[in-house]
Amino acid sequence: MLQEMLEFARAPRVLVSAETFERLAAENDLLQLERTAEGHLVVLPPAGGQTASFGAELTRQLGNWNARVGLGVCFDSSAGFTLSNGAIRSPDASWIRMERWASVREDLRERFAPIDPDFAIELGSPSDSMREVRTKVRDYLECNVGLTWIINPRSQTVEVYRPGVAPETIRGARSIGAEPELPGFVLDLQPIFDRL
Repeated sequence: MLQEMLEFARAPRVLVSAETFERLAAENDLLQLERTAEGHLVVLPPAGGQTASFGAELTRQLGNWNARVGLGVCFDSSAGFTLSNGAIRSPDASWIRMERWASVREDLRERFAPIDPDFAIELGSPSDSMREVRTKVRDYLECNVGLTWIINPRSQTVEVYRPGVAPETIRGARSIGAEPELPGFVLDLQPIFDRL
């Protein structure tokens, strides 16, 4: 069987409504899709094995901390949220305070819940354009996500973003704390940075 290869010099820009996006995502559940605030469809490549293991480590540490303190709900990279600016985004790991998550109607929790996370982590991978990752972070900042990290294992950096504050880049750290947004949460970066 002859297979045809499609090549694009640039990814095509496709505009979709939130309703169309939800239907498209439901009918193509093996694809990881996002939607920008302007309505552009974003098709994300699957993570490579090493990047996926780093993502699992982030989610594990965040989940373990939350199990101890019981302050909120943790999400892995498969969760999508309809942000207050209209974007539909899936952070690599995220967290929402319990009382805020409880305010989301139960029927909406199984969809792209209409809520901005309190904390989001984006994990840089070889297949990611850092420009596109930072575009996601701009959505989070616009929606007042209290704390966002971009963790880049290759450069061993963490970019820290908070609304209304200049971003900070931390290089070569062994751990990073999330005070005051996540009381007592400290992410051990060694399982990620030391495996490269």
